[in-house]
Amino acid sequence: MKFSYDYDRLLNELYSDLEEGLIDKTDTIKIVRGDKYSNEYYPIIDYYYDDEEPEEHYVYLTVERVIAEMEQYNTIL
Repeated sequence: MKFSYDYDRLLNELYSDLEEGLIDKTDTIKIVRGDKYSNEYYPIIDYYYDDEEPEEHYVYLTVERVIAEMEQYNTIL
């Protein structure tokens, strides 16, 4: 099953943080995922890169991997 998810806002924020030097593509950040979407995908709904601990369950991923995932699903089908 093919699907897409709107990551425009989060991608813009992530690229802005990269441009400002707050994070690097090789850094590991905390990723919060939302509820299951399209019966097989848990979308990224937020990210944290400092010492702040999210209240929600999170996983660690590299910035590079997060960008790749968001760009993959940020298409209109």
